[in-house]
Amino acid sequence: MEDASVEPTVMPLDLLRQITDGFSEERMLGTGSFGKVYLGVHQDGKKIAVKKLYDMPGLDDKQFMNEFKNLSRLRHQNIVRLVGYCRDIQEVHVMYEGKLVLAEKAHRTLCLEYMSNGSLDKYLSDECDRYNWHTCYRILKGICQGLKYLHNELKPPIYHLDLKPANILLDENMVPKIADFGISRLFSGEQTRSTQSLLGTFGYSPPEFIRSNLISNKFDIFSLGVVIIKMMAGRMGYSKSTEMSSSEFTKLVQKNWTDRLLETSNRRNAYSEQVKICIEIGLSCVQEDRHRRPTIQDIVYRLEETDTKCSYAAKKDWSLIFQEAHRNNFPQYVPDTNDQHAHKICHGSTLNQNIVATEHTNYFEYLGAREARLDDDSQLCGNDNQEYSPDDPDMHNEINACISRGRADFDVLVLQVYSPNEWKKATLALTRTGYRIKFCHKDEAVLDEEYSLSVQIKVPNDRTSQFVLTRPGGVSITINTQGMTVPNTEDNDFRLRDLIVSVMRTFQNEALPPPGCIGRPMFFR
Repeated sequence: MEDASVEPTVMPLDLLRQITDGFSEERMLGTGSFGKVYLGVHQDGKKIAVKKLYDMPGLDDKQFMNEFKNLSRLRHQNIVRLVGYCRDIQEVHVMYEGKLVLAEKAHRTLCLEYMSNGSLDKYLSDECDRYNWHTCYRILKGICQGLKYLHNELKPPIYHLDLKPANILLDENMVPKIADFGISRLFSGEQTRSTQSLLGTFGYSPPEFIRSNLISNKFDIFSLGVVIIKMMAGRMGYSKSTEMSSSEFTKLVQKNWTDRLLETSNRRNAYSEQVKICIEIGLSCVQEDRHRRPTIQDIVYRLEETDTKCSYAAKKDWSLIFQEAHRNNFPQYVPDTNDQHAHKICHGSTLNQNIVATEHTNYFEYLGAREARLDDDSQLCGNDNQEYSPDDPDMHNEINACISRGRADFDVLVLQVYSPNEWKKATLALTRTGYRIKFCHKDEAVLDEEYSLSVQIKVPNDRTSQFVLTRPGGVSITINTQGMTVPNTEDNDFRLRDLIVSVMRTFQNEALPPPGCIGRPMFFR
């Protein structure tokens, strides 16, 4: 990650022409009221966004430099960072009253960090199906933290005055960053002012500005409310919110998101409540009376409260799992002294059992709200609601990505049932559509199984890259990941096996009813 404290640098116009292919149409990322944005690619492959401002009446060097100074002092993870600028005045020949005369032509550009996932606008849909709740919430909270920085942490504060999905950009990790400060204003204190300037975007501007041209810190709060509602209820969400009561609209949005939540038990309830709170925040932001709208500090505080409750719910779920594990009388795992990976293996773990096999009594260490850790570099096996410790964040991210997509495909080796020494390559597909496990060898379906209570997966204690899938009829299939990874090492083969087992265990947990219940969970798809 680049150091955000690095000051923006002066970039020559010739360099900007070079890295944008002469500001070509093919490199254009978007257009706005104040200029066009182009993709710039340096020789070393580094990418930046180059915003070439229009040569507009009233935009003089002094105004440009003031704007540049305002942007250059912004330092926050949820604000797009300015990395450079260009101000180049050239003399050119132009026709004036039938004569060729010399005139000054100004080239003014702002160079910004490149955001690979584009704007939030392209992720909005009426079905809200382009991100899961956790991604939606992270984006929503990030926007609020960025706005809190502008309103509360800068002295004097900055009002954005054109907050909308097109001006919220997403980096490669879907972290939101507020962009386009072309019309932002510096204010001292909390004063409300009147202006004759054309500000904002229709649909995101508050009623007091439309009626009386009044601007205050509540201008951005109204725009934030519209953004939140559209993120949670689709592009037409704000219009729908005006057609029904607040309570009816809140229940509708909460149900739509809750039906899609993958969590179980306490966490599911906590996240459902989090959905409700977020849509309530959105509705409170768009109240007609600006004095009744919350401040950004109020909003961030309430979001932090929901984080605490969700963490507590996760802690409660972990506590129940831990208690259940210790109520089971399971055999202690005895490591194979000839196996260098033996300490990583969970003996006899099954998909439909909440069992953690341990090497010694304190091997499973409960760490609190959202984390479980095993000693050294061991992986957690056998726990249906597992969450990995930050020791292996890549594994954690891969599992979450598979669960979010609802599908995962893996290249594996399958031991032929009637040929004990013959392995064949196959594709293992795990899907949430019908919660199915499917093996395919070339174009031939070898196995197509729906999860049931009698489907089990076991990890042998002497084969570090193998696991055994037992079908309802009792037939066992041995699967191997050895040699399937790049680079081809035992550690990576072991890691791939754990990834597959973890994803299968999660889908199994989602597909089956809780103990004592008949039928599948409500969120079964």
